[in-house]
Amino acid sequence: MPEVFRALLRVLGAFLILFPGLLATFLIMRAFLRGNTAHFDFAVGLMIIFLPTLLIKMPGYTPPKRPHHRKWRMLWLILPIIAIFPLSVIVLIFGTVDMAAYVFHLFYGIGGTPWGDLMPYILTAATFWMVFVVTVYRFQSWLERIPHTTAILGLGVIALNPLVHELAFGRAKILISPHESLLSTFSNPVLLDGVAQPNVVILYLEGFESTYAEPVFGDAYAPISRLAENAISFTNVAQATATGWSLAGTIATQCGTPLLLGGVTRIQDIDAGAAILPSVTCLSDIAQQKGYAYWYMSGTELLGEAKSYYGYGNFFDTHGGANVRDRSALTEALGQEIVFDESQGWGFRDAILLDAALERFAMLLAEERPFILNVAAMDTHGPKAFLSEACRGPDGALTSENMLDAVQCTARLVETFVAEMRKMSRADETRIIVMSDHLAHHNNLSGSLANFERRNTVLFLDDPAGGQTIDRPSTMLDVFPTMLDWLGWIDPAAPEGGLGVSLLSDGTRSLPEDLGHAALNERLKLDVELARHIWRQQ
Repeated sequence: MPEVFRALLRVLGAFLILFPGLLATFLIMRAFLRGNTAHFDFAVGLMIIFLPTLLIKMPGYTPPKRPHHRKWRMLWLILPIIAIFPLSVIVLIFGTVDMAAYVFHLFYGIGGTPWGDLMPYILTAATFWMVFVVTVYRFQSWLERIPHTTAILGLGVIALNPLVHELAFGRAKILISPHESLLSTFSNPVLLDGVAQPNVVILYLEGFESTYAEPVFGDAYAPISRLAENAISFTNVAQATATGWSLAGTIATQCGTPLLLGGVTRIQDIDAGAAILPSVTCLSDIAQQKGYAYWYMSGTELLGEAKSYYGYGNFFDTHGGANVRDRSALTEALGQEIVFDESQGWGFRDAILLDAALERFAMLLAEERPFILNVAAMDTHGPKAFLSEACRGPDGALTSENMLDAVQCTARLVETFVAEMRKMSRADETRIIVMSDHLAHHNNLSGSLANFERRNTVLFLDDPAGGQTIDRPSTMLDVFPTMLDWLGWIDPAAPEGGLGVSLLSDGTRSLPEDLGHAALNERLKLDVELARHIWRQQ
């Protein structure tokens, strides 16, 4: 066989071995740098390309005299990959990594997560990194011609890690271009005595942003738009830093505070029983002061044995306590009527939760004590859409790849839920709030949502000023004092709470009005002084 032909075969063999590694590198970089998600089909396709290449003998270069050293050198690459692997799974699911959410849940736990739904993404990330590592290992005899090549690749993985960016570059920004802390604008609300004590129902809709009302999404949001016709509708409520997941959204709207973690300087400061924002006054604290019963209902698991599921137990224990009815409590109440299994994802469907909430609402109305009832729906969490039984098609499918199906289903259920509550209670007896907890996580509509100025849903229902639209630049941090103002609980001369201001007041500007949304978010990321204050033990 001519030498040229043999050389071409060696080049072809080397390329075939290298190609899956290059493709895996592309898919990893695509996820971290471009926010392009990937699912199990990508992993299957990569394996189909990769496995036959294992039969090809690595051509060419003679290994060095001590090849066993390669395995130890590979640790320079494998250890950074282990560190970035959880973030790889997150970015494949959500298209981005919310570092505040990642660090928070790293400490406070993710028990109750539907691992069956997440396993395809875990396997996909594992496949990408495995193909990359095997390809590098097979080329070690060539790469060793350049000193420290494996360590250089490991440094590249470290540089790709968002946590490194957050810790290193964030700290550098603080040192290079320090900003005045927003702590000077932070205040706990000034409460009034002897005021009315209506019941309050707060309905949180998972990622149910008002952007879904855009014509491109059809009439899926229409039931919520109908509710807005008789409500005070806040139409310019953006998402602030460290408020982009469920508990953070709850804390933003009930404490006026983002879940900044810059003030927690030692890992041992946080454990399964650690207090959350102990120096901040929240709605549940106020409820306790005013003699209210405070309830929180969700179809997903929140507490668990160690009360460390997503930090909910820690938060409620820190702030006045709460009567929590989560997935376990609903399972016990439903008995054998409806049995939960892992195929149902995060928890019970919204229809089951809302029916249980109506029963609880009726029981609370029968008592003399005023109450605050929080209800957190989950079917629009994503990436898949979950459907309550009444909304399923002829095939009875529990899930859909189109989030609009869940948006439309939950919107209809909410409209019915509000109508039933109105039948059971007078408007002056019960005040109803409907809002998203944060902007939508990644789903099949994310590309379309990105074409608009994304905003949260915030509706205060059945107000005498119903039909009013307030378009002031704001964030969910402003919802807290606005709610207190709407209830008549804070001093009109001091309409602030946390970092927020009442959007019903005329004389006080919100932080987005003063700074703009982008500048506010950048300052929150770097505000260590504020973070230390809100986590300070009382």
